[in-house]
Amino acid sequence: TSDYITDLPRLRFVFKMLIQGLFNHADQIVCVSQATKNDLINHFHLLENKCKIIYNPFDLEKIKELSIRQIPKKMLEKIGGRGFITTVARLEIQKNHLFLIDALKDFLKAKNIVLVLVGGGSQETIINSRIIELELEKYVFLTGYESNPYPYISNASLLVHPARFEGF
Repeated sequence: TSDYITDLPRLRFVFKMLIQGLFNHADQIVCVSQATKNDLINHFHLLENKCKIIYNPFDLEKIKELSIRQIPKKMLEKIGGRGFITTVARLEIQKNHLFLIDALKDFLKAKNIVLVLVGGGSQETIINSRIIELELEKYVFLTGYESNPYPYISNASLLVHPARFEGF
């Protein structure tokens, strides 16, 4: 919440006033985590008793069941038995995929491992261009939208989350 606003210096004051004004008129504010609640209280001076935490529910048994399914054969062929790093997110600017590719470009080649970006979105063409520009076609793969990302997560050597911020 407040981290996002500091990235937009010209709008920082306007956003802060809007958030404080609108949220202070709310009867209750639902936060998805203790960290979000703390951020709203500390940076936007909201009253603690107005903020209630409701964690996102997870069906762990269903996730376990979905995670043991196979990665699609076409992607397994691209990975070629190598270890891989994955991220699961929409291909949008705030998810920071270009930063991730730039940060890992030398590492992927040196270690002969793969980066698998699970998700689709408006940045797909830009991301593909960067992959080609950096000559990473054998190391970085996009799956497009996947209704079941769990096999990628459970089989990955590392799951990364490079997002600059998450919405609230």
